[in-house]
Amino acid sequence: MEIKTLYTLHALLQGTAFLILFPIGILIALFKTFIGPSWFILHILFQSLGVFCVFTAIALMAYAHYLKHKTKEPNSKTPNEIKAMPTHVIIGIIIVCLIVLQLIWAIFFRHVIEREIWKFIHLIFAILILILGWTNLYLGYKLYKK
Repeated sequence: MEIKTLYTLHALLQGTAFLILFPIGILIALFKTFIGPSWFILHILFQSLGVFCVFTAIALMAYAHYLKHKTKEPNSKTPNEIKAMPTHVIIGIIIVCLIVLQLIWAIFFRHVIEREIWKFIHLIFAILILILGWTNLYLGYKLYKK
């Protein structure tokens, strides 16, 4: 598969996760009284699909990175040379860490912490993930255009 195609698929999957799936999952939880008893299953479904898209997109970028460096001719740089990491990658790592923390928080602490405190922290995680995700979509677009 062509590297540019992998970049495009990465962007489409991340866009699907952060612009469609995660926001819908959050809205389902916020409007659960209007949705009824099935809100929880729908919330889990949309959030799980979003997480699947994020991790699939990361795997695609890892493969693209592998292909890119596999086809490069060796140059004068040493393998241990430190290379600046784009802000897009740094924010992406932070987002993945927040997603993992959110999953741990949602699964393991739901019945341990007082409900109102748990919901507040769960919402804070969700908002942080969304804002950083939207920011990273913009940064990724700028990188792609270079």
